[in-house]
Amino acid sequence: MSGMHFVVELKESRAEIARFVAVGELSPDEILEAHRTFLDSAPRVLALVDLSSATLARIDGESMRQLARRAAQLGNHRHARGRVAIVCARDVDFGMARMFSTYASLYCHPVRFEVFPGPDSARAWLAGEFECP
Repeated sequence: MSGMHFVVELKESRAEIARFVAVGELSPDEILEAHRTFLDSAPRVLALVDLSSATLARIDGESMRQLARRAAQLGNHRHARGRVAIVCARDVDFGMARMFSTYASLYCHPVRFEVFPGPDSARAWLAGEFECP
């Protein structure tokens, strides 16, 4: 059983960050639906996706590629912009999220995705305190 819910969190700079927290095994359809929610939340352009209590392990590489393609099409269609920090506690989830991020970039998704092992570095990146390599 899995699910994703949405809450808004305020940063110190008073800019809003959309925060998505996932629990359990995620499917590509659930992830795409959460992405739609982010795109619909304009003018918010920052999001933190916390997958610490979730897993992407049952999504294969081809499904992740297709998910990134569909997400990029959706983002381009909606003229999206922004940055999404994805937090993954486990190596397998970190690797799968990096795969998504790489494919999304290759498919010219207008939103920039980065993956982090913890929420502190993710929030720092969203706040513009450092850039990823």
